[in-house]
Amino acid sequence: MGSMMRSKSLFRCLQACLLLGLLRYALAAEPVLMGNIDEVYSQSVNVGVPGGTLVGLWQGTPPDSLDVRLTRVFVPSGTENRDRNVCFSAITRDGEYSARGTVRVPNSQSTALGVEALRRSRYVVPLSRYNGIDFAVNLRWAKSCAVANAAAYLPAIGGSDVSTLIVAFNSRHATNVSAVISQRGVADVKGRCEIDLVGRSRAFDARCKFILPDPRKEGLWLLAMVSDPIAGPRREDDFNLLLQ
Repeated sequence: MGSMMRSKSLFRCLQACLLLGLLRYALAAEPVLMGNIDEVYSQSVNVGVPGGTLVGLWQGTPPDSLDVRLTRVFVPSGTENRDRNVCFSAITRDGEYSARGTVRVPNSQSTALGVEALRRSRYVVPLSRYNGIDFAVNLRWAKSCAVANAAAYLPAIGGSDVSTLIVAFNSRHATNVSAVISQRGVADVKGRCEIDLVGRSRAFDARCKFILPDPRKEGLWLLAMVSDPIAGPRREDDFNLLLQ
């Protein structure tokens, strides 16, 4: 009996090592965004500082359990002649983890790309307790992270089916949020928005989900958000998005 149990344990260990080896091989073979990204994490202190209204977006359904090493962001076609520096930003909804820095798109790549610095993250284990939908990611074209307001947002990719768009907002605890995305020649798409998110919401406190039309053109979309604050006048914000 003892010999059988040892054999089973050895088999499980070999199986785990094989899966880990395959994951590392797959990650190493994929082109990635290269550059310095500063990661900060603390369970006891909020390290994430709320910034603008749009915090991040997923195209495709986010994973149930977050593996930060597998983070991929969309880089659209037709960008080969642009400045290839982009600002990467990510934060958990509770604000305990944040990552930010300038990275560079590899030449001749127009696809979903991994993030080299996150492949070496020290926080893989604590971040695995998060649902992917509570991890807001975005990428914006810029020479540095001093980004112009008009710079387009690029989404994290949540899977092979990219017909769903989920946008995370910092509404500053608005009493109501609504949002619409539009593209030239395509009917407007109204989002289904949530403001009463379960759990701690410091970096963002609202999400809107959109079902993208099929077929559609890859390229620039306009996102218009309207929110009613607890006090003061109604707020209107517009954002440029680059989507698949």
